[in-house]
Formats: sequence, structure tokens, C-alpha cells
Amino acid sequence: MKATLNEIHNYIGSQRFVFVGCASFEDRCLSIPRSIDIGNIEKALIFRAKEFLFYSERNSNHLASIFKDKFVEVPFSISNPFTVADRISSFLCSGTLCLDSYNVIFDISTFTRESMLIILRYLLINRSALGRVVLLYNSTANMPDHLSLGPLALRSVLGYSGIMYPTRPLHLILILGFEIERAREIITRLEPQMLSIAYGKQSGSINSELHDRNSRFLDQMQCAYGSTMTAFPISVVDPFETSTDLAEYSLKFNEFNTVISPLNTKLSAIGAGLYCIDNPEAQICYLQMGEYNFSEYSTPSDSFYGYDMP
Repeated sequence: MKATLNEIHNYIGSQRFVFVGCASFEDRCLSIPRSIDIGNIEKALIFRAKEFLFYSERNSNHLASIFKDKFVEVPFSISNPFTVADRISSFLCSGTLCLDSYNVIFDISTFTRESMLIILRYLLINRSALGRVVLLYNSTANMPDHLSLGPLALRSVLGYSGIMYPTRPLHLILILGFEIERAREIITRLEPQMLSIAYGKQSGSINSELHDRNSRFLDQMQCAYGSTMTAFPISVVDPFETSTDLAEYSLKFNEFNTVISPLNTKLSAIGAGLYCIDNPEAQICYLQMGEYNFSEYSTPSDSFYGYDMP
């Protein structure tokens, strides 16, 4: 569901939660913490990437002032995904905070897609031990033309490695976002025999302006890859619908190894994760970038999306 941030309490209710969020260089990391009732938060586990320490310090201090004695900084490295898995496991199953029976708010707004998917996997593996699990996402109002540059390592996401059969051709499903060079680099490195580009449905996009930009990027991809690619629409705002869209489209490609690269919203990346959990032969890949547009990566909106994990 989508609503304005000042309506977030109506969705969350008065239950007590462990809050899991990320101190980022994006101001969006502050939007949901500023909007929720801190009295309902038992602990706030705030992940902070060591690679972004200088750029995230101001927002980390803001989060510490919001959550006060509930604030716990969780250091990790975006270059080492095992640190994400280790940290979420150790902090949610420590002597002072046990995972069992806790409700969890997972603010996915400013995590990297890789770290977000690893945490999602951990929460769902331990789903039976949890109470309510709520995903919250502050959407962007706008973003610049250039988000990142300098591609580094391409790897499968921990927990979503899939099964690659050596006799099968490779089918890459790229959920197109706003980073054309990143998308092209993934295609170049994987050299898929089948290329499918998923783009945001008009009715399933954040707003009309972002949908139009996504469509223009799709036109660029079609000019570059022509008849070697197939395009299909998916929701980029409802992870459950995204998962269903991927499942319906993938039915005709059972003879391929499937690799998914989610480059659009974090919500659509969650949808890709849900699809791969239901279809464990499929893999999710992630291309780490060397530099980000720290000064103007995104502009917070006054809206949030909320979803309860079943």
C-alpha cells in the first residue's frame, strides 16, 4: 500500500518493533525514522557501510538523535556481503536482543540492493520465529541522470546463488532502472544467450516522470540490442506483483539458466528476491559500483510504501 508519511502510524499501529535501517548518504534514510512513533521501537539496528563513513556521518548522527538510547550502529562492508549476514545474525540473536517473537520494521529505502536482499533472506528463513515483519520504503521524488560509475565486482547475491546447469544457455532478466551503463556492463560480462528487459508498468511505477524516464532508457536499450532482446512490463512498486510478473514471464524459459539483475526500485528488487526464493534455481546478480553521486543521489518524497511479509 502507498500513503503519505504522516499516515504511517495508521499502517504500523501501536505494536512494538525492532527497527532495521541504514545510515546512508541519501537523506531518504531519515524520512521513515522521522515519521514513526519512536515510543514503539524497542531497538534500532542501523547498518552503516564502512565505504561510506565520511558521506553518511551527518545522517548517522541524525538517526542517533532520533532513536537515542535505542540506537545501535551495525557496521558492514558493501565489498564483503558476508559481513551483512554476520551482522544481522549476531545482532538479532545476541544476549540482549533475541529474534524470537519480535516484530520487525525493515526500512529498505537506502540499503544497497545486495545488502537488503541478504537481510530479507535472513528474516524469511527465520520467519516462524518472528512476529509481524513490515517492509517500509520511502520513494524518491526525483533523481539525477548520473547515479553511479566505475563498475567493480559482479557476483551472485548471497542466499540467491541459484543452480547453474552447464548444458543450459543463459537467460538474463534485467529489471531496467536508471543506470544504463551499469546495465550494459552486466550484459557485457554475462554474455547471455537470451536477454529480457523488464521495465516499469505505467500503473506500477513510482510516478509518471520516472516512468517516462524508464521508457526512454528502454528505447536506448532497444537501439543497442535490437532483436536480440525482449521487453516486458512489471510492477516496480509492489514486490508481490513483481514476483508474480517474473513467474508468469519465466514460464516459457524453463530450458535456460536464469539470472536476474534488479536495477529499478528496492521494492522490485525485493520482488525478484521473493521470486528466487520460490524458484531456487534462479540466481540474482549484483554489480558493485566504485563511485556514487553522493551530493544528489535522490530527493525524498512525502510518500511511503508498506508491505507485510506473510
